[in-house]
Amino acid sequence: MPVIPEERVFAYLGRCLELSAAVAPFLAERGTCEIPDGLRGKFERLVADLQGERAADSRLDAEAWNWIWKGKQRYNYLQVYGRLAWLNLQIFDLL
Repeated sequence: MPVIPEERVFAYLGRCLELSAAVAPFLAERGTCEIPDGLRGKFERLVADLQGERAADSRLDAEAWNWIWKGKQRYNYLQVYGRLAWLNLQIFDLL
């Protein structure tokens, strides 16, 4: 079974943590507000890059990931932070 190389997994973890750190300061006061396009773009690139790894790691093709691959038209800070937390745990499982 092919797997994503460890260095790429760590790079994904870094990106996930970086985005979480960018979103976290806004949770208390702006949690339900829509995120700006710049953060949305970074989040969507992370998800798209992980989705591109599906051929390299069958664990990313599990049904549990479908809600992430599907995405949403709009995201608020709380939704993105929750998705990033879930992604962080899933990426750890890839190690």
